[in-house]
Amino acid sequence: MAKSLTNETKEGAVYTRPPAVEASIDEALGQDQSTILRRAGIRDRKDPEYLPSECLLHLVREARRRGDKRSVERLLRPLLNRCEALLKAAIRDGGRADAGGLREEVMQRFCELIAKVGTSHDTRPLDYFEIRFNHALTTLRYKVLAADDRKRKIFKYVVQEEDENGKPLEAETALARISAAAQNPGQQENLLFLKEVFKILKTCSPEEQEAIMLCYVKGYKVESEDLDEITAATICGVEGRTIRNRLARASKKLKHLKEEMGS
Repeated sequence: MAKSLTNETKEGAVYTRPPAVEASIDEALGQDQSTILRRAGIRDRKDPEYLPSECLLHLVREARRRGDKRSVERLLRPLLNRCEALLKAAIRDGGRADAGGLREEVMQRFCELIAKVGTSHDTRPLDYFEIRFNHALTTLRYKVLAADDRKRKIFKYVVQEEDENGKPLEAETALARISAAAQNPGQQENLLFLKEVFKILKTCSPEEQEAIMLCYVKGYKVESEDLDEITAATICGVEGRTIRNRLARASKKLKHLKEEMGS
């Protein structure tokens, strides 16, 4: 039997899945792993064995709660493939500047939610994905696009951070400044600096952008010996060394960037 949802509506009512989703989950929970994996790969929604995304997400969450990393990996990939297809149709290349980066941001936020399952962190925001998966992903996409629109209205130029003598800051110092500014964004000078940072990030690869955002803006550790701790490495699904290499490459760009760019 499917684990009950715990999140609540604004009126205080506990979330409940549609009967069809509930039945699909109950059916899948009674099937063997090979059958579930085969069904997870079916993309045709008209196929009678098609596994709804709401159901697939529930299976991923349950596998994470059990600590079954192999099942998580094998079930999560087809779910992420579906997300990528939906986002490519909604955020088309050429339709918006940095469409690929925006799609990556939506995927990253979704993966952050998944990474919290099985830990002490709040995972209730995922409950709505088990009710109306596509609508929940659309809502997440709107939030990312709205944030991007706000940035574009504010940013005008990309400038290189300099010290009090007008000399470029060393890369490590510049990254440390990002971290300090992110912790106190209310200060005017930090706000202006962070606005510049987001433009600078546009010159980095999606992987480098993700590393900076996770480690220096959102404050995640690169890696941790605590297997339950959410880190940049666990969110990205790579080793800590890979995250450090991405930060090193981004550091050089922060240090040498001088080109002026429009918003």
